[in-house]
Amino acid sequence: MADSRESDTAGQAVLTRRDAIVAALALAAGTLVATKPEPAAANTDDTMILGRINITAGTTYNWRTATGVLAPVYTQASLNWDSGTGTHHALDGEVFAVAGAAGAGVRGTAATAGQFGVIAEHKAAGGTALRVNGNASFSRSGKASISKGKSYRTVTGLSGITPSSMILVTLQGNAGTGRYVRYAQRISDSAFRVVLNTSAAYKVSFAWMIID
Repeated sequence: MADSRESDTAGQAVLTRRDAIVAALALAAGTLVATKPEPAAANTDDTMILGRINITAGTTYNWRTATGVLAPVYTQASLNWDSGTGTHHALDGEVFAVAGAAGAGVRGTAATAGQFGVIAEHKAAGGTALRVNGNASFSRSGKASISKGKSYRTVTGLSGITPSSMILVTLQGNAGTGRYVRYAQRISDSAFRVVLNTSAAYKVSFAWMIID
């Protein structure tokens, strides 16, 4: 009969080899996890990878349609848009003329004071940061009039007029010989007053804009 001490020694040797194999496998697995390469950057026709540089030789389109089918298209957002005439846009937005639909090609909003909805910046000295093709509309602008025989007009119903706001006013007609805008004055955060140098000989309109 074998000595019980020899049996115990053999058992310990088996356990030792088993533990060594388990440890080696764990170490190998940890090494594989630690050395696993990050996903490669997406290229043309690949799936876009968030948080990584994606390279493409073409334009990427995102269409918003009525029912998820191809048409009608309401809006289109394009990355790396090429006009075909040598003009390149990093981001292009377009809203299409669809009955009952209204919108904008690009919209930016901010919710906290000191933030900006949209920033247009040119890094070169003297470069144009913002270019507008077509009409421009501003919510803090408008037209009003001064009646004949009056020397001022108060414009109300506004908001956010501060002591540092710049109120620009231009007469749109003839108020009479020698009549002109003497000054525009903030009355409150919701109103301002346009004052002529003397009473208007005729009813006259003026255009105004507030800039901060």
